[in-house]
Amino acid sequence: MLKKIDIYILKNFIKNWIMSLIGFNVIFILSQIFRIIGYVTQGEMTYSEALIYTLSITPDMIMTVLPLSILLGGLITVNKMATTLEITALKTSGISFFRIVRYPLIFTFTLSFGAFWFYNNVVPISNKKSRELRYEKVYNNLKISQIKADVFLKGEGNYLYYIRIINGEKNTIDNMELVLFDDELKKIKKIIVSKKGYFDIKKNNWILKEVVENDLENNETIFFNERIYDIIKEKPQDFLRDKIILREAKLNDLRDSANFIKRTGGDVSKLLVELNKRIAYPFATFVVSFLGLSLGSRFVRGASAISLALSIFLGYSYYVIQATLEALSIGGKINSFVGAWIPNLLFLVIGIYFLNKAEY
Repeated sequence: MLKKIDIYILKNFIKNWIMSLIGFNVIFILSQIFRIIGYVTQGEMTYSEALIYTLSITPDMIMTVLPLSILLGGLITVNKMATTLEITALKTSGISFFRIVRYPLIFTFTLSFGAFWFYNNVVPISNKKSRELRYEKVYNNLKISQIKADVFLKGEGNYLYYIRIINGEKNTIDNMELVLFDDELKKIKKIIVSKKGYFDIKKNNWILKEVVENDLENNETIFFNERIYDIIKEKPQDFLRDKIILREAKLNDLRDSANFIKRTGGDVSKLLVELNKRIAYPFATFVVSFLGLSLGSRFVRGASAISLALSIFLGYSYYVIQATLEALSIGGKINSFVGAWIPNLLFLVIGIYFLNKAEY
């Protein structure tokens, strides 16, 4: 009997969650629709391109409103059961409130891992697609620059780069100087200067042209028309790490970029904030479910509107606190890992408090 009740509660919870998710996304899409219609009427996009653009911005919207939709879905489910006195009947039968909402909590916990995968695999691709479509059609083929000048970089080994110009689109470099040190990084062993070079994608190596190799240990200077150096492990995109677009980078890309830039002494604060947010934010789905499922647990006339207002207030408070802590993390005021997880821990404590109150 209890399993049938569990399935009944879970089915209603999933239905109300999906309806809430669709509702919030419709509101977000409507907020963008006039801009998209403008693209079509001005001849910047065709109807099919506008549809693709709308679909490409949807995954990011889904992730944005996912915690809020879970909160509202839980509130509606339990509030309806409280209104029909089903919650009271179950409690009278000796079933605890935690036992009543156990299956929705298990569902949201599982959903958090799905959200984690979706946030780090689907959303970056869709964000890239929407940007490329907007830039190509609306901004007349304007692209994010893949050209960088005056690059200073410490390589994986005991060497330093200076590159006058790196072109990530063509995989070429102009005027590169490579300085090789001894193991203690105190003495210069060689200075290699190349006028031009390109990265062979198939062979996964750099081919340098018009090379002058100064061997300071042996006091020799050697000239090469073309030369391949196995010591060069970096790829073109490694020299463009600070060109990374955070919203379009997958989790591994963010981690690799943060490690790479940190090694060269660059500022990684924004990367670390985004990296930790990618890990922490999907689990807000589970955290806020405690609030939604507990706030509507009692039937008191007029309480539905109060609970709804309170849940929406708390839901948006999560975003406000998250944004505030992100800004503090970027500014170096708090650790980015701590800043990413504080909203989850804070709202988990609040959610458990309300869940405990709903037991009585």
